[in-house]
Amino acid sequence: MCKFAVVPVKFSTVVIVAFLGLAFLFHSTVASSKQSAQITPAAPATPVTTPGARGGFGLRQRPVLDFNDNTGWTSMFNGHDLSEWDGDKKIWTVKDGAIYAESTCVLPTGTVYIDWNGDKNVGDFDMKFETLATDNVNGGVQYRSWIKGTPGKPTRPERPNFPVGANAPGRGPAVPGGGARGGRFAGPPLGSPAASAADRGGRGSGPVVFAPACNGNAGPGPDPAVAVDPYYLDGPQFDYDAKGGVAGNFYEQDGRGTMASAGEIVVAEPNVQPIVVNRFADRSTAQSWWKQNDWNQMMLVVRGHTYMQFINGHLTTVVVDDDPTRFQASGMIGFEIESTGSVSMRNLYIRKF
Repeated sequence: MCKFAVVPVKFSTVVIVAFLGLAFLFHSTVASSKQSAQITPAAPATPVTTPGARGGFGLRQRPVLDFNDNTGWTSMFNGHDLSEWDGDKKIWTVKDGAIYAESTCVLPTGTVYIDWNGDKNVGDFDMKFETLATDNVNGGVQYRSWIKGTPGKPTRPERPNFPVGANAPGRGPAVPGGGARGGRFAGPPLGSPAASAADRGGRGSGPVVFAPACNGNAGPGPDPAVAVDPYYLDGPQFDYDAKGGVAGNFYEQDGRGTMASAGEIVVAEPNVQPIVVNRFADRSTAQSWWKQNDWNQMMLVVRGHTYMQFINGHLTTVVVDDDPTRFQASGMIGFEIESTGSVSMRNLYIRKF
């Protein structure tokens, strides 16, 4: 049998040892905190474990997206021709390595589109591109969209019985020279009969409203015999315009209209007005993110029922669409032009999930 000797220890000795232990622990913690505060952050693209981090994996300084790094992305445009895009080639061309269209007082386009034919049923994805808009033009990128009139797809709803006024749903700031678009611009209410071909300037889905410089006068359009652009898309749109008045808005073409203005997080549910759950930027701040008469970096992040839109690295809108009567899990991608001016898009890339 083993015997253990019991060594008597004075209470005062225990207290002293405990005190010294606590003092050492406190000193170590303070030293670690000072060391952390003096560390220079690493380059954004390199994940670095933060000293003093908790947990098995620790807190990390995560890499920041490099917009110009196309590793893992798929090109949507070869920079030379429109073989990957479907649209009226009398309107849409390639200029200086960019997809280009121009609408003028003499030859207004109406509201027309060019659609990506690389995949006509894109679900979850990220997309990035650069765009330049001039004069009074309105543009936008459609996504999870469909050709207007496609059987089984949502159609233009009757306007809900919401209050009318500056803050009425589906309404945003009027854009000089804009076209009629479901409540965002002056035009027929939802559910009204379509305008005549002559009113459309040849191709659009609604009357063309000319910029002030046109003085209300314009030519007949490129093809007055064609009432509706056969590439016309309905559905979600990342909206923008040359002046930046609607840049970053989430707009549903021929549907619920402007569902979120730049600087808003919105949840949409059936039979009720979309609810703004957070305003993280005021109007002037959001407009400052858009660069007039210059190239802008645009990005979309689409996952499930959530849409996120970015301009020049700034998150502009988040929409969570929980309305089963309108939500689409996949669809087409395309670009729009309307009003007067030009739009250009270059460096188009996508990654699908």
